[in-house]
Amino acid sequence: KYDIQDGKHTVLCVGAGWYPQADKTKDLIKLAEKLDENYQILLAGSVPDQGVFPKNVKCVGYIQSTDELAKLYSAVDVYVHLSREDTFGKVIAEAMACGTPAVVYNATACPELVADGCGYAVATGDTDAVADTVRKITHQGKEIYSACCVDNVCRRFAKDALIQETLELYRMLCQSDEEEK
Repeated sequence: KYDIQDGKHTVLCVGAGWYPQADKTKDLIKLAEKLDENYQILLAGSVPDQGVFPKNVKCVGYIQSTDELAKLYSAVDVYVHLSREDTFGKVIAEAMACGTPAVVYNATACPELVADGCGYAVATGDTDAVADTVRKITHQGKEIYSACCVDNVCRRFAKDALIQETLELYRMLCQSDEEEK
C-alpha cells in the first residue's frame, strides 16, 4: 500500500503537518539528504508541498485509522521524531508499542519517553547525529530493540498504572497539605 521497497531500510516520521518553513520539515530534508540509497523515509501527515522533499521521501498522507498506523509502525525499521515542541510525543510511544525503536531530539519531554534500549535522544537540530543513529539502529537490527520497546510502553503507559500513579500523587499532595495546616 505504501510502496515500501524490499531491501531498503525504512524510516517513519509522523506529524500533523509538514510545512516547508517548519524546522522539523527542514531537518527532515537534511536527514533525507544524509541517508544513502539504502534508506527510504515514509512521511505521514498533511504535506502541502511534496515537491520540497528529496526522492527518498515518500509522502503517505494523513492516516486516520489507528490499526493502519500500527501496521505502519510495525513495518518500519526506525521511527524518527524531529519535533522541538512536543510536551508528550504520543506517536513516539505508539511506535515503541509496536516494537519500533525511536530517535528523538533531546527537547521537551521526548527523551523521557525513550528509555534505555528503546532508541536514542540526540542534540536538537543535529541531523548528522540523527542519521548516524538511524544507521546504528538499522545496522544492529530492529529486533534487538523491539521487546524492550514494547515492555517499556506497557510498563510506563498502561492506563491502570497511570491512574494509580496519579491517585497516589494526589494522596501525597493532600497529605502534605494537611500536615502544613
